Amino acid sequence: AYQFKRDLKPEVTLKLKDFSDTHGSPAERFYNLLCIAFGANPDLFADIVTKGYLPVERAIGCEDEYRQLALAFNSLIGPHIDANLAKEVMAKSWLPDGAVKPPRRPEPDPR
Repeated sequence: AYQFKRDLKPEVTLKLKDFSDTHGSPAERFYNLLCIAFGANPDLFADIVTKGYLPVERAIGCEDEYRQLALAFNSLIGPHIDANLAKEVMAKSWLPDGAVKPPRRPEPDPR
């Protein structure tokens, strides 16, 4: 969809209408999620920047993007959450212990 000329300016080959969808492209959503994670905890998610998954140019504003999202969530959704139930849910371990092996499918009957 994008082609770069020698001067590194993108040349968009899609029709303008292709950008009119109400949802961002999968690539945009991917970078938005990386940015939110990095903005929430730059130390924990530092690797996504150092390994090049999230460009430094984008990472610079991620803390502000996360704060804006957190403020919106806390203002609009937070008041409708049962705090005690939320604590109970957050205290649960939802993923199995890494030492536990998943069940295996039985081998097919060779008959």
